[in-house]
Parts: sequence; C-alpha cells; structure tokens
Amino acid sequence: MKRRAKQTSARRLTVILSALVIALALVGSMAAMAIAADTVETRDSWQSGNASFECAQAGCTFSEFAYKVEPWDAGDPSGTYSAPGGASISITARGSGGEYKSFDWSISDGFVVHCVIVKAGTGALIYRYGEDGATSDGGLQGYQGKAVSHATFCYSKVTPQTGSLEITKTIVDAPDDTWGPEDFSITVTGPDPATAQVYSG
Repeated sequence: MKRRAKQTSARRLTVILSALVIALALVGSMAAMAIAADTVETRDSWQSGNASFECAQAGCTFSEFAYKVEPWDAGDPSGTYSAPGGASISITARGSGGEYKSFDWSISDGFVVHCVIVKAGTGALIYRYGEDGATSDGGLQGYQGKAVSHATFCYSKVTPQTGSLEITKTIVDAPDDTWGPEDFSITVTGPDPATAQVYSG
C-alpha cells in the first residue's frame, strides 16, 4: 500500500536503471518502409532459371531466400504467394489484353527484399534495394516496357535490432525515508513482442 505523500517533504528519490539492453523490435516498424529502388540495372540478355539461380546471376549477394512468380501470360498474376522462409509476397499487376507490363509488390512483416528481377522479352530489369532492403515498391516494369514474363524476388529475414535504454524514475516530494524503489515498477511497452517489465520493486 502506497503512503500518501506529505506536502512539506522536499526529499527527492531518484532511481536509475542503466545499460539495460532490450529488444527494440524494429521489425514491426519496417513494415512501413516502402522505398524506390536504389538503382535499376538493365540486362539486355537474361538467362532464365530457378529463383536462386537468377538471384545469383543478378549478383544479389545480400539475399537469404529467392522466389519466382510465373507465368504472367496465363492470366492476371495479382495475388499473395507463399514463399520460402515463411514469407508472403503480394503482387498487384496492371495490364490489358492479357499482357501485364507493370506491377506493385509488398512482402510480409519480418522480411525485406534486396532485388526484384523483372524478365520481359530477351532481357531483364534488376531493381536493387541494397543491403537494408525494402518491404514494398510500385510501378516496376519489364525490359523495354514489354509484357512481363516473370518476376524473381531475392529477400531475407530481418534480424531484430537491440540497443541500450536508460530509465530514470524520479519521485518528487517523497513522504519519508521508507519510500524506496520497492514501491514502484517500470514497464516498457512497444510493438509486439517488445513489451517487458524491466523493474519490479
């Protein structure tokens, strides 16, 4: 039971929790990281193969997994696909007359895409998102604006980042010397699963 603070008391009690390492759970916040590709590389000649082969051919060395969405000439490829590693890749394609020449994409929480290879005709465009990757992008097109034949995604799981958090708890006008750290607790709340009681009196 907490004691009622006395107005006449000027005692200040400060408790510092230092060098506390907690999970910052930045994975959840990365879901909003939608950026344009760092670079778009043109390959006039492209050798099609399985997803892993194509990611290697593109030199997308940051990727952990690979997934290929094909074919695009058998109907609208728009939809959500279950990919290796537990990822889900969603595509919204745009086209007419059975030809789809551009699309938007997104990947599920906990993953980032490093490269998207868009094959059309005899060549391909490689959209590169760097080591940090991206979780979505829009307006991707095929080589020379031709109808897309397939799209290959090179992606990885995100490693949750950690950091140091220092918490200072100050009680103004503490009633007397019997009011101590055991009279309160501190809970840090963030995106799931980064909620934890970090101090309990």
